[in-house]
Amino acid sequence: EDSAYVCDLTNNQLLVLNLQTDSIIKRTQLIRQPGSMVKDKNNNLWVLCNGGFDEMIPRLYQINTSGDVIQVVNFDNINQYPSNLLINEEKDHLFYFNDGIFRMSITDKSLPSQPFIEKKGRLFYGMGFHPSSSELYVADAIDYQQRGKVYRFDLEGNEIATFQAGIIPTGFIFTP
Repeated sequence: EDSAYVCDLTNNQLLVLNLQTDSIIKRTQLIRQPGSMVKDKNNNLWVLCNGGFDEMIPRLYQINTSGDVIQVVNFDNINQYPSNLLINEEKDHLFYFNDGIFRMSITDKSLPSQPFIEKKGRLFYGMGFHPSSSELYVADAIDYQQRGKVYRFDLEGNEIATFQAGIIPTGFIFTP
């Protein structure tokens, strides 16, 4: 593929770049703070914008690789701060934080109303999928001062295990 996709936080845009010519092919205007992006099994991009702090209602964009918007899904209100958009290994379900962990099929036309995994007092801070087990690993920063925790969940949202990590665990990289 000869294109790269970049979230421009300064101008709140998705940039489609041609890697052969180092030029911008298209600019797609988004709302404030496009924070995370994934690509699904149909080669569509999903961009999560949190709208800033009490500035705009957050949105989830589905965009084709040419930079054209396919659909926009609004969150319920301005006080929500969705983040950490992630896609599973099959690239058919989206996951994100929003006062819990939410799961959404790429074919859905609206956001789920109930969390896939309840927050239960935890401070979710990062997550990733283990490529061979398809287990969801979730980091809990607890209070940003003590050692955090990592939770393992199966694809049904059941907790498999918990272990202690360092201070403010953030992300995951899995190696074969």
